[in-house]
Amino acid sequence: MPKKKYELHVISQTHWDREWRYSLQKTRFYLVEMLDSLLDIMESNPDYKYYHLDSQTILLEDYLLVRPENKERIKSLVQSGRLFIGPWYTLPDQFLVSGESLVRNLLIGHKLAAEFGNVMKVGYTPFSWGQISQLPQIYAGFGIDTILFYRGVSNEQAPYAEFIWEGADGTKVLASRFSSWPRYNFWYFVYRRAMFNREPWDREYQWDSGGLPFRMNDRWAGIDADFELLDQPIEYHKRNLKQWCEQLRDMQKNDFTTKYLVWMNGHDSSAPHPLEPKLINDCNNALDNDTVLHSNLPEYVAKLKSAVKDLVMIKGEMRYGYKTPSISVLYGYVTSARMYIKQMNTKTERMLLNYAEPVASCAALIGAKYPKRFLDLSWKYLLGNHGHDSIGGCSVDRVHEDMMYRYRQSLEISENVFIRAFQQIVKQIDTSAIITKERKNTRTKIQKSNIENQEPILLVAFNPLPFERKELLTATIDIPRTRKWKSIDILDLSTGQKMPIQTQMIETGYPVLQTMIDTPMMFPTKRITCHFQSGSLPSCGYKVYQVLLNDSIKRNFGTLATEPNMMENEFLKVALNNNGTITITDKQTGNVFPNLHYFEDRGEAGSPWVTKPPQADKVYTSLNQTADIILIESGPLKTTFAINLVLMLPESLNETQTARSTSVKPVPITSLVTLYRGSKRVEIETTVDNTVEYHRLRVLFPSGIKTDKHYADGQFDVIERPIFNPDDSDWNEPYMREKPQNQFVVLSSPKRSLAIINDGIKEYEVIDDKERTVALTLLRSFSLKLALLEEGGVDYRDQMKGTQCLGKQIYRYAIYPHQGTWEQNRVMQEAMEFNHPSRIAQCGKAMHRKPDGLPLSLSFLTIPNHTVLSAFKQAESGDGFILRIYNPTEKEVQGIIGLMKPIRQAMITDFNEQKISQLSVDKEGRIPVKLSPKKVVSVHLVI
Repeated sequence: MPKKKYELHVISQTHWDREWRYSLQKTRFYLVEMLDSLLDIMESNPDYKYYHLDSQTILLEDYLLVRPENKERIKSLVQSGRLFIGPWYTLPDQFLVSGESLVRNLLIGHKLAAEFGNVMKVGYTPFSWGQISQLPQIYAGFGIDTILFYRGVSNEQAPYAEFIWEGADGTKVLASRFSSWPRYNFWYFVYRRAMFNREPWDREYQWDSGGLPFRMNDRWAGIDADFELLDQPIEYHKRNLKQWCEQLRDMQKNDFTTKYLVWMNGHDSSAPHPLEPKLINDCNNALDNDTVLHSNLPEYVAKLKSAVKDLVMIKGEMRYGYKTPSISVLYGYVTSARMYIKQMNTKTERMLLNYAEPVASCAALIGAKYPKRFLDLSWKYLLGNHGHDSIGGCSVDRVHEDMMYRYRQSLEISENVFIRAFQQIVKQIDTSAIITKERKNTRTKIQKSNIENQEPILLVAFNPLPFERKELLTATIDIPRTRKWKSIDILDLSTGQKMPIQTQMIETGYPVLQTMIDTPMMFPTKRITCHFQSGSLPSCGYKVYQVLLNDSIKRNFGTLATEPNMMENEFLKVALNNNGTITITDKQTGNVFPNLHYFEDRGEAGSPWVTKPPQADKVYTSLNQTADIILIESGPLKTTFAINLVLMLPESLNETQTARSTSVKPVPITSLVTLYRGSKRVEIETTVDNTVEYHRLRVLFPSGIKTDKHYADGQFDVIERPIFNPDDSDWNEPYMREKPQNQFVVLSSPKRSLAIINDGIKEYEVIDDKERTVALTLLRSFSLKLALLEEGGVDYRDQMKGTQCLGKQIYRYAIYPHQGTWEQNRVMQEAMEFNHPSRIAQCGKAMHRKPDGLPLSLSFLTIPNHTVLSAFKQAESGDGFILRIYNPTEKEVQGIIGLMKPIRQAMITDFNEQKISQLSVDKEGRIPVKLSPKKVVSVHLVI
């Protein structure tokens, strides 16, 4: 008997978009029907051996909310090794969320899968438009050493399906890019032909085909309601199985380096078919020299590991385009679809990761209860938005409306966790010895006595960052109306120094006093809003200030506004030009950066996944405009100018979407440009009142730096990328010149460097021109086209306007000129300071001295220089804390981890918080650590 040549592993699975073409709630109805069917099929037919739930676990939560009685049925299938779940909670787009969010996604996915008895330890990644540079390290941190994906890699980089992928830190994993039609090859070339007598490209349904098509068509449903088949006949057409299997095998066999080929049977929101075991068995019988078997991904991966050898190695992030028809398109322009979603995600992640969790951990260090259940709830709301079609901004409007609700829930929970933790810390600060300073020019003993009996007004500032910083704080202070004053001072109680102050506004206040055991009451106050310099704020810690009331008026002498339309501090000179551009002079180096910050607008005929200018495009810029420049705040600590522009832009595209319309509308753009005393960056807040459709608006910064590469902040990494753009004239998918980022993009040279820092703006381009211009995409508006094939599909241009991003959109970014590399000039720290302001609270003083009270200034946490704090949280076990830091540089970093209390024990853990090795603790209860380049380290701390 001839020896079998190929082993063809059929993988039964579904790619389940939790929300996309339909809302979460409508999709849940399909999910319940699908899982009901799956349970019945697998329990009644043992030949239906395996099924994969798309490597995510949130589907089980969604299902069991409706079918709680079926939990044990699911557990039985999972524990018997037939139903594969995890390792993810949701299926995120990796470039649009933080690295820590990816870790928590996998952590929660593992925890939930473990409740059902087993987690699939295969990095099946059938989502994400491209793969981040640190994905191998992240997967390895969960004991996963194989990754299967397809978007972002082509056969030019990986000539064969199997290759070795080396991540940014040097972690190496076995990877597979599948082959053509990657996650549904068997589905199209064998399954659909056998079950429905349909060819792979056949996507039209005829009324005469039967099956009881049904559609709501009244005015409530709308004209775009879908048909559903209520009585689809079960058919089976096996006459050409041999031909179909051989065609698929021959189409793919040269892609693989071993005899093991993977045949994926499933599609978007597809359900299992009861005849799949028969089909697989018949395919096996039809082939003379090959074996077709119903398999699963762990079994397939084990076979690969035993057979692969001499594989090509690919390093770094995977964002390669679709040059020749091979695997799959990148579809990377989700980075600019519905930018407001990306901004809200960044804000919500930041509140949870950089304020709520670490400050709750600080409070727990001094005895407060860690609010784990609240934080878990916040995480689930947040991660529920990280599904690739959700965070990608490429779903129907209702999906993104639902997302904003979930973001608000996560944000409010996190904000209140932070506030409660901050309150716990403030309650422990010993302020009992503070006395009220008497006002100047007190004339009588009665007045003096009254003053000394008055309760002091205190401010507490908390710095969430794990390094000391100085910043300009802004606080709104409520002063009882019974007190007479004409100005205030702010005293740093830890140093005894009065801080420089700049008053912005004085008004009447009437805030509410909330109490749980009495009726809410009101504070009659005078309310002053002011800026003041912080002095040195402790690393991940707080400082207490006292508000002193003065009888005399103190004015804000001096200003950073030195000339009309110009401002200057110790480091920078900023000139606002007539056309609205900005010229910055770096006074330390003498470098001048002219013509920064102008706007460019072009037409957009693309989709969420693809940018596409119309054939007859017309590009507009603000360079020839005349701006209205107004000084709106002037003082010695902060000065702000407003730059007002109006761009007259085409209101839409023509009917064929081949050119921009001839009718125009005004699009007002206001940029508030601010310079602070002592700051090395210029901060900008831009408001765009978008009144037009089908366009892309960017803000541009000509750097004038001669370099062929640049750096961008990514997930646990700062990535080096080339500026050079290849000739893509013969590519099937145009090369994506725009790239993803987190907080900044940097161009550097020994004498001249420029960083553009941003707040939630995920897409940029460094234009390959003489000026090496950095362009941030602010908005990209287009019609929603939901493709049922790679091209074509349903166009919702008249029914859904959410993708047009109409109305006011607000963006924050900063310009940071410097000299040398991003590491040498603290670009990461500048970005962190820009995006993570210290929080300030007003309070009274403690009534009694506390024996173990906290001092007036305290640092809770320190980490080594040049490392970045990713997480400071309670361990999942409830015993101690998990501290996660990473080294984004190319050099080894070493230093000390310290807490406000001595550390008794420290263990290196993996990302799943399993202990690996013990760390030494010095005599002072601190931990010396070393981090190799690009390494992420998790440490379990016990105090």
